Amino acid sequence: MEQSRKWGISGGTLKIIALVTMIIDHAAAVFIANGDWYMIGRGIGRLAFPIYCFLIVEGFFHTRNVKKYMARLFLFALVSEIPFDLAFYDTIFYKGHQNVFFTLFLGIVLMYLIQTVRNGIDEIQTVKKTAALVASYVLVFAGAFFLQADYGMDGVVLILLFYLFHGRMVTIAFLNVLMNVFMGIGGNIQTYGGLSAIPIGFYNGKKGVSLKYFFYVIYPLHLLVFYAIRKYVGQRY
Repeated sequence: MEQSRKWGISGGTLKIIALVTMIIDHAAAVFIANGDWYMIGRGIGRLAFPIYCFLIVEGFFHTRNVKKYMARLFLFALVSEIPFDLAFYDTIFYKGHQNVFFTLFLGIVLMYLIQTVRNGIDEIQTVKKTAALVASYVLVFAGAFFLQADYGMDGVVLILLFYLFHGRMVTIAFLNVLMNVFMGIGGNIQTYGGLSAIPIGFYNGKKGVSLKYFFYVIYPLHLLVFYAIRKYVGQRY
């Protein structure tokens, strides 16, 4: 596990970086049809998801109640779905793409299942432990596939890698870049997400500013605001 450093970036600062880059990303997606500014905004936004994945893992290791943490993510996944569909698809329900809270929720579920299996089964029962772990992976990745949550199974894999190598910052940086490059194969701009390794690398292990519910509420709220503005303006530029 990582040790706190006197210098660096706190978890709260990382949340702010992720929030700002996410809002820039969504503004570009909602208000700009294409062109250079669209690509710049979406490129900046690629940093948000890997940072949120890293913070979800940190939260998992530091929370006092994993089940409440899990329930909170699921609740905001449900709350955010209509704002997400309105902002990006102009409908209250679009079954082909679900918001990122579902991805983060599935990541927490997978970490919880792995931890439960590791802690609850004696080493002698190796076969049962292996079967339970495989079942956990299959269950969560199937959920990501059928839900078609934002970033899909790739997003859950990124969370899993941060979890499995928790505290090993050099390894995490390498895997973060590698995974984002992989997700960017075929021209996807997610490759730029690898740059998130820079702010994450400065993480000092400290909590920093909390504002816990603000970071949850701002997601569906800013999507509703963006949707309302676009409906008023009537077009993308």
